[in-house]
Amino acid sequence: MRDAHCQCRGRNGTCESLYRIAGVEVLAVTRFDDNPYPWINGVVMPTVWRKKFGRGKVFFSALGHGPDEFEHEAMREILRRGLLWASR
Repeated sequence: MRDAHCQCRGRNGTCESLYRIAGVEVLAVTRFDDNPYPWINGVVMPTVWRKKFGRGKVFFSALGHGPDEFEHEAMREILRRGLLWASR
């Protein structure tokens, strides 16, 4: 995969290889600043993605580290849509 198609840039502009998976469609990213860790300033990391896998589908979300976060309508909607997509 060419570097121009990279979905995740490290702070030095290089592509983070963990997210260079063919066929992954990134749906949401997190952009980090230097608070509280200066070494992650500028890092862009996929947090929600999907991918077809053979005859199946994979939906991934790194959102929601605690149960309170599921009280947010947007959080529930992302999860609902991702699960619906993967189930069809």
